[in-house]
Amino acid sequence: MSVATQSELSEFHQFMGTRLKSPGPNLTPEEILEEWRLLRGDIAGSKRDRLAVQAALLDMQQGDPGVDFDVHLRELKQRFKP
Repeated sequence: MSVATQSELSEFHQFMGTRLKSPGPNLTPEEILEEWRLLRGDIAGSKRDRLAVQAALLDMQQGDPGVDFDVHLRELKQRFKP
């Protein structure tokens, strides 16, 4: 295994451990991998998307529980109800 691959694997392992321990929604390993790829720019997504994900992760690490999806969806439906 190359040094670069070993380094990337170590970084991902640390990221996975941090995400699994952080407060907030319980994500599957696949969802955490998707987050990792988005943050690194390995998958399609704008810089704005990556910055938004980074900001949300920081908020979660600082104890912000976020908003439950069902609650958020209900609020959006009420807000944009015709």
